[in-house]
Amino acid sequence: MLSAQIATVLLQFGYAGVTSRLVPDTGFGAVAVAMSLLAVVTLIAQGGLGEATARTPELHRGKLSFLVLVAIGLGIAAGLILILVARPWAGLWDAPDAVGPARLIAVTAFLAPLSGLLLGVQRRLGTFRAIAISMVATSAVGMAIGVVAVILSPGPMTLLVSPIAASVLLAVVSLILTRRHWWARPDAAAAQADLGFAWRILGITMLAYLSLNIGKWSVSRWVGTDALGQWNRADVLTAAPIGQGTRALTQAVYPEFRHDIGVQSRTRQAWTDYLLLVAWASFPFAAILAGVAPSATTIIFGPGWGLAAAIAPLVAIQYGIFAVESVLANALESVGQFRLRVWTALASVAVIAAGAAVTKVTGPWAAALVALIAASLLQHLLQVVFTARFGALDGWSVAKGYSCSLAASAVLGGAAALISAGMLGRMCPLAAVAGAVILIAVAVAGIVVRRHLPPLKILARYRSREFAPEP
Repeated sequence: MLSAQIATVLLQFGYAGVTSRLVPDTGFGAVAVAMSLLAVVTLIAQGGLGEATARTPELHRGKLSFLVLVAIGLGIAAGLILILVARPWAGLWDAPDAVGPARLIAVTAFLAPLSGLLLGVQRRLGTFRAIAISMVATSAVGMAIGVVAVILSPGPMTLLVSPIAASVLLAVVSLILTRRHWWARPDAAAAQADLGFAWRILGITMLAYLSLNIGKWSVSRWVGTDALGQWNRADVLTAAPIGQGTRALTQAVYPEFRHDIGVQSRTRQAWTDYLLLVAWASFPFAAILAGVAPSATTIIFGPGWGLAAAIAPLVAIQYGIFAVESVLANALESVGQFRLRVWTALASVAVIAAGAAVTKVTGPWAAALVALIAASLLQHLLQVVFTARFGALDGWSVAKGYSCSLAASAVLGGAAALISAGMLGRMCPLAAVAGAVILIAVAVAGIVVRRHLPPLKILARYRSREFAPEP
């Protein structure tokens, strides 16, 4: 799954490099508004079906057949709703150019519930190789078609050709791969428990949607769609790699949390190790991305994206925190800790809403991004404290691990920032050389003492079966 996400991110960089030179920032702003509408409609339409299926105790063909019918019905409703609300949604964001793209993307809304359900079935079956291959292949074909479309007719409408083509192909491939598991007489009674879990997931995902989009809405409304388009490009460079890597982890691990319902004996150690491994992966990577983002934006996207270069470091920091926050939130969600998820999500939404209010009053886009970072920090801190209190985390080990990871990240991020500053002429060229020397020195030191590095010690313990999770 990680390999698939890395391949997809590399493809996206190439796709973004071409399209960013052909379409202005306002075009990407219109697409961002359309995608935000798609996100909220598909979240409602999917209703947590994929998550419910991924962690279901038993796969039953009749149950899956009924859920397929439910997903198709939800998809039809989602597509129609998206077409109807496209104009008022564009008005809400003060982005009239988003009406056409929002209606066109209804094709994806129609397929999203079905694709989410079938991917959940594959995750529950453990067929991650098939998922990875199908995701990379459909993304690559979709981007190839999208590049041709944008070259022939640059604009926000053709920017959506790539995601639409990829979603259609993924739905078709998923139907073929899972046909033996859902081709049966529908059994509505067997699906009741999974539907109940799915509806509760829906409420949580709507709060998560608000957390991710209130700030962007405030920027579009009171700063401008051009600024939102710049934010969209910053997301491609920083949020997409971290977000997709996190998604690969959670998709693979989510089904296994069904063993931890009720806090089993293995939970405290396993959850702590999982969280620390994600922190050691996400914090340093986010710090390096934040450091190199200003120069990387210019290299990949070309001229005219100066604001994206300024936004990208803050987005990288926010998503570094979001990675650890989301994996713990997924764990809590999978074992049914919905009350904790709701209260911490509401606290996050309140902080982000305050940032949006500041954006309206004072005008700068930075207020919305700073609020996102503060909200992610607050939500994760609350979740860690309360999860440790009911015995599913070792709070002291998490605190020590986070401190060490953040210290290493500060060194790596500072070195990367020196490289960017030297390349952009903000500091003398020797700064870039110094930054590269620091990164190389840290890499060499890591190789020499690799057996003593905390993440590798955790992995070694699992490989040697000193700690064996319950079957």
